Amino acid sequence: MAARPPVAPESHHQLLYAAIDDIGESVRGNDAKAYAALVLHGLILTAITTLVTHLGGIYQRSTCVEQVLGLSSLAVVLACFLVSAWLLIDAITPYRPEKLEERIKRHYEHVFFPTDIFQAFDPHACMTKRLSGMDPLKVRDELVAETLKLGDILRHESNQTKLGYYWLRYELVAAVGFLLVVSVAAL
Repeated sequence: MAARPPVAPESHHQLLYAAIDDIGESVRGNDAKAYAALVLHGLILTAITTLVTHLGGIYQRSTCVEQVLGLSSLAVVLACFLVSAWLLIDAITPYRPEKLEERIKRHYEHVFFPTDIFQAFDPHACMTKRLSGMDPLKVRDELVAETLKLGDILRHESNQTKLGYYWLRYELVAAVGFLLVVSVAAL
């Protein structure tokens, strides 16, 4: 079997640029999903609040079982709303993969997201110095680090969004349950 020639650093760079772009698009797509779920929360709570404020004498005329079922479903809606909204807000809150950065910091120069240079006397000179000393392998290391960091951000955000949607389902079921109880009590 013949040895394969080494892959040029430019090929690594192209692959990593594509990975960074793909992961960045996924993060933006995940943010849109989290925002959509938060809008849905608002619609559910607005509908329930509007209904509750216009119930009038239905609650007083309902049976004890209907009252307990109605209040229980409202409590479940509120609990699910709080958990889901918390997770979704966490998903769209800026996240920095500090644990990952700590594990990989010795492998790259921090050119992509150089937060440490802002404290320097001359951040421009500091950044220029870092860039001038970079060979193609150091550029590759920067791209690898950026890909890993974005991947960790995507993992965090998508996990939180998935859990937020999980609890949103239960909120929706409880809201429908509340509407059914109110409908039965109104008859």
